[in-house]
Amino acid sequence: MGQQKSKLDAGKKKQRRLSANQTKALRWGIALVALFAILIVLGLAVANDWFSGFGPACTVGGIEISKEEYNFNFFSNYSSFVSYYSGNLSSLGLDTSKPLSSQQYSDEKTWQEFFDEQTYQNLADVVAMSETAKKAGVTLNEKNQAQVDDYVENVKTGAKNNKLSFAAYTKQVFGRKMNEEQIRSAMGRVLLADQYAADLYDSYEFTDEAIDKEYNENRDTYDKIDYRVITVNADMPSSEDLEGDAYDKAVSEAMSAAKTKADELMKKISGNGTVTETRFAEVALEYAKEIAEDEEKAAEITADDSLKTAVGKSGVEDEEGGEWLFDASRKSFDTSVIEEADAYSIYLFVNRYKDEYLAVNVRHILVPFNDETSDAKSEAEDAAAKAKAEEYMDEFKAAGATEDAFAELAQKYGKDATTENGGLMEDVVKGQMVETFNDWIFAPERKVGDYDLVRTEYGWHLVYFSGFSKEAYRLSVEEAVRQRTYNAEYDQIMVNYPVTVDGVQVYTYSR
Repeated sequence: MGQQKSKLDAGKKKQRRLSANQTKALRWGIALVALFAILIVLGLAVANDWFSGFGPACTVGGIEISKEEYNFNFFSNYSSFVSYYSGNLSSLGLDTSKPLSSQQYSDEKTWQEFFDEQTYQNLADVVAMSETAKKAGVTLNEKNQAQVDDYVENVKTGAKNNKLSFAAYTKQVFGRKMNEEQIRSAMGRVLLADQYAADLYDSYEFTDEAIDKEYNENRDTYDKIDYRVITVNADMPSSEDLEGDAYDKAVSEAMSAAKTKADELMKKISGNGTVTETRFAEVALEYAKEIAEDEEKAAEITADDSLKTAVGKSGVEDEEGGEWLFDASRKSFDTSVIEEADAYSIYLFVNRYKDEYLAVNVRHILVPFNDETSDAKSEAEDAAAKAKAEEYMDEFKAAGATEDAFAELAQKYGKDATTENGGLMEDVVKGQMVETFNDWIFAPERKVGDYDLVRTEYGWHLVYFSGFSKEAYRLSVEEAVRQRTYNAEYDQIMVNYPVTVDGVQVYTYSR
């Protein structure tokens, strides 16, 4: 439990600056999980009437937050947490049937205090971004205003279905009575913050010179490599069986044996002094079969299992191996035996490059096999989904088989986040999509205007190839620069919005 909680603490310290998309997701966690709470988690909220007297629950950068709005955010955050960790709540020590103030999150704080801290942090973000939007003259756009209206209607529907008044229902969901105006205000603030942050993130433009400069100064961050590796794991002793000098000696002997084996394999690879990728692959295959658990597993191993392609520096499993592979002096077919924590690995450097292939733009309409969007549970499910996809395809062809026709069809039949934009997915890079989808959009013969039906584990997709985007590596560099620029501006905004309760500062944003 302690390890899980330390991860939670570490995560909450940095989550607000990770990316605009992640920040957006956090705010939407409030918006959407609150709706989830209204529709599903009725009765989950524990009483939250610890506020006494009159006045605000807290102030954020001098902006007063009412007790009602605080509870709205508190229980949205709480419900989000419970939903996300639903399978691990007992191991975390959280019992949703008991008051949060009576349960310890850690030796230093209760679960009540933990969720208060989370709420202060979320409120700081939401208030800071929404107030900055107001100062810039930004108001809720039509889409987000409709979201507020729909949200209020869902509250009313929830109250009606549960035979409760609006106030009584919001008390059960948020721990405190709220009227329609308060709901609209709290929800509107969340959505305005999200809207402004998304627009700010998308507003930055960068010259080709700026992108080139970033790449040239940080090539290790953006380059990819191909390499092969053979790992000889040491047969480590158990710390439960041995201790002290005896344990240290056994570890040393295990590592020595692994080193001996790695050196032996290296001699086989170098042979007459010339290292080739073919010979490395042969030795890797031979060793992998030698240590396989049984003949069946050995039969499944191939020479390509030792090959790692298009790997970034952070993707190399061992840090020391990554440093060696990305050393600027590295050249094709260099080899090295590198000591790791409990193994020795033999590395063969194959190639280093930047992803210069073009990313793509594609439209799609998913016809899922079932409501769970999981793989087909029967041939009948598969056939039904394919038949429906073929119906859509016939309708598309009858409409002229143009991109505009596909976009209209996606808006009519689509069921995912791309629907509103006509099924469009932009700047898609290799490996981003599931295998069959990826293989179709990146087929060498692919050209603008191509369309087809593609089966994945989620269902049948109608796909339309819209065109090519930028070189993949430039998209990666641009995203990093955009993120850094956004984070710098976000930092400047956030430092002006500390949270205080009764004049005492309880949360201050730190970079």
